[in-house]
Amino acid sequence: MEKGRQQRKRHILGEPLSEVEVETLQEMASHHRHANFRRRALGVLALNDGRSGPAISGVLRVSVPQLYNWALAWRERGLMGMLSGHVGGAPRKLTATPAADSRADCV
Repeated sequence: MEKGRQQRKRHILGEPLSEVEVETLQEMASHHRHANFRRRALGVLALNDGRSGPAISGVLRVSVPQLYNWALAWRERGLMGMLSGHVGGAPRKLTATPAADSRADCV
């Protein structure tokens, strides 16, 4: 490396978040109905502030790789990357075939 020239550290989110993105994530962290999405928003905001992965993961009680997966999702797809992946809830009680048959009987 040349003398006097500093190597610029790569931002984990690709680039720092804009004011609008920060505001959107703050709203998501405060008001989203699923706790895991609120946690994701808090994690990305903390990464944007320059906090370390291990420190954030300790506070949010998630693994460091999971935190970096959220950062990757943000880099690749933005807000949509943050919102994808929620597959919680009980499995369906009816499959598609019996449900279609029962609708046909009602007609």
